[in-house]
Amino acid sequence: MDAVGVCEAIAVRDDVHVISQQRGDPEPAVEEKKAALLQQLQANPGTFLQRWGSRLPAKALRYFEPMTDDYVVQFGLRKLQVDQRRRATTVRNRRYRRMQQLLQEGTFFSEEAMKERCPWLYDQFVGRYLSDAEVEQRVQTVTQCWSDQLLAHTVGQRTTERLHLEQQAALASWEEEEEEEEEEADADGGKGIPGLPSSASQPTRAVSTMAATTQSLEQQLLGDESEEARDQERAQLSNEERERLREEFSRMMQERFLRGEDEEFFDYSAVDDNPDLDDLAARARDEQDAYFDAD
Repeated sequence: MDAVGVCEAIAVRDDVHVISQQRGDPEPAVEEKKAALLQQLQANPGTFLQRWGSRLPAKALRYFEPMTDDYVVQFGLRKLQVDQRRRATTVRNRRYRRMQQLLQEGTFFSEEAMKERCPWLYDQFVGRYLSDAEVEQRVQTVTQCWSDQLLAHTVGQRTTERLHLEQQAALASWEEEEEEEEEEADADGGKGIPGLPSSASQPTRAVSTMAATTQSLEQQLLGDESEEARDQERAQLSNEERERLREEFSRMMQERFLRGEDEEFFDYSAVDDNPDLDDLAARARDEQDAYFDAD
């Protein structure tokens, strides 16, 4: 991150006041605040870090690391990095303790709730292997009365939207990997392995196989797989394997929660800033570890 990026990370925040204002004055534009911050940074990096460092993310602090000859910068940087490690550890522990409570309560990490948050991931690990009877049972469970049907319809619409977003994100990630592989192949000059035909003269069957594999994966990501293909997958899995996949899905959802990726469904500020979730003995050890890790 360069100097402009460092200043922008502060300027976009609503809780900082960069430019002096009179009561009733309109809030300065982001570009105006960014220009004022850039002027401060270029004039005196040490003073800038002392004033604004606590508002910067870890990746922005790395901008100051090469300034080894500036004692004020290095002293302030070390303190901020210790504080951030301590804060990150505290947040992680608080989220973990709250997650244990949620697991015991059973609602937030129920199968239906997790399905609503990550429908595509649920389908890949659990949904595609459910029998027709299991699917019917789940439908009956959530539609026993008219109010439940209305709620299920609303949740279903929201889940469908999230499913589409997850599919597109997964497809974009896959296409990016494909492009990287193609670029690596192009970097080899198309020469391939000595003694073997070049990629331009490889058998048509190999190209067809690759195209078929690509089409199959794209169909899976976009939800265009045939019902027959799903039935075959379902029949090949034992109950133990299905349970293992369900446990893996649950583990991935717990990791997602700890990373803070459920903000649409959960208020993390109520946990991250809640000292009641602290284990005081563990907190003392973590603070000590964070301090010595900075050495």
